[in-house]
Amino acid sequence: MANASPPTRPKQLGARELEAHELDDTGSWLDDAVAEDDSAGWARSVIGSETSEAAGKNVTQRGDEPVEPPSKRAKPKKAGKQTPAPSSRGNSRGSSRGSSRTDKPPKRPLWRGRIIPKTILGIAFTMMIAGLAMAASGTLLFMRYQFQQSESDALVRNFPAQVRLAQRAVQNEGRNARAKIQQDLDPLRKLAATSETLNSVLASAQPSVWAIRTLDVDGQGVPGTAFVVASDDEKTFLLTSYAVIRASTSKPGPEIKLRKGSKEFVATLWTWDEGRDLALLVVNEGSLPPLSWAAPTTTKLGDQVFVTSGFGSANAAIVEGRIADVSGDGFQHYAPVGTAFRGGPILDGQGRVVGIASRTYAPLGFESEGVFFAAPVQSACEKVLRCLNNRVEGAGSQR
Repeated sequence: MANASPPTRPKQLGARELEAHELDDTGSWLDDAVAEDDSAGWARSVIGSETSEAAGKNVTQRGDEPVEPPSKRAKPKKAGKQTPAPSSRGNSRGSSRGSSRTDKPPKRPLWRGRIIPKTILGIAFTMMIAGLAMAASGTLLFMRYQFQQSESDALVRNFPAQVRLAQRAVQNEGRNARAKIQQDLDPLRKLAATSETLNSVLASAQPSVWAIRTLDVDGQGVPGTAFVVASDDEKTFLLTSYAVIRASTSKPGPEIKLRKGSKEFVATLWTWDEGRDLALLVVNEGSLPPLSWAAPTTTKLGDQVFVTSGFGSANAAIVEGRIADVSGDGFQHYAPVGTAFRGGPILDGQGRVVGIASRTYAPLGFESEGVFFAAPVQSACEKVLRCLNNRVEGAGSQR
């Protein structure tokens, strides 16, 4: 116990030391405030500088020297020119910070102060504007969706009607295309007579054409052809060339015989038209098939025609040619007309009669070689036949 030292009392700080501690605490508080907000202005930098100077001066003082009142302290110099004195204590951190804050204050970014709100009210207003913008964009998107949906619904509702319209349009186009194709094919059909066409025309004409055997004025045999224009149950009318039966126009005249295979009839010369090279024969045999006539206006330049004879292995023969000219007196063609073909029917591609074959008909006053004139079948209605609407009603006046 005797060696025990008395308890030590805490050291009493003098007035200068207390003031230095207070100044040091003030500088630290300012330093912390500046570190938290870089936007501190010029005033805080100056205050920090003053505090650091005062703390440095007072710490270096020793003893019980009187502390200078704040009114006699040295005023801080302007920023950038002050050079603070080094401190002997641990206040170097405060001094260096104070000296650095005497420089020019940092500039805020323009966008930071203008765009980013600083208050709760500003943040709330910004969120409200963003919400309104999102609501407007959502409304526009919904309106667009509704519009597209209404268009889709209308398209779905109208789809069956549109399908029907499209089907009708396709059908109409198909009909028009087929008609156009047929129209374009007509010249090709007329341009080339295939074996099929020849056989078809010959087959349709064969039952109606008959071979003629008679004599000329010199007593020589004369071949020719006649075809049926009308028939009833008792008799039949046939047209032929006047040149073939010319000898029979005189009395007494040679007999006129019609032959087809094993059948043979004696024909009567009823009447004739020497100007058109036409003659009408009558046989007492009924129900023979007549040939149909083409309309008067169907014969055109370049049309294909067929001349048929009653002679041949099939009791008929056929040759083909084309129309070289059409006039009021008839037409010219270059289908070969032999002696056996005289008086035979001139047919179109459908087997209808357009004229009567002749080697002597010359409406221009001269005969031509290789190109023959033919009287139109309707000209027979002028003298040798009685006709109504392109149909034979009976025979003309008998001569």
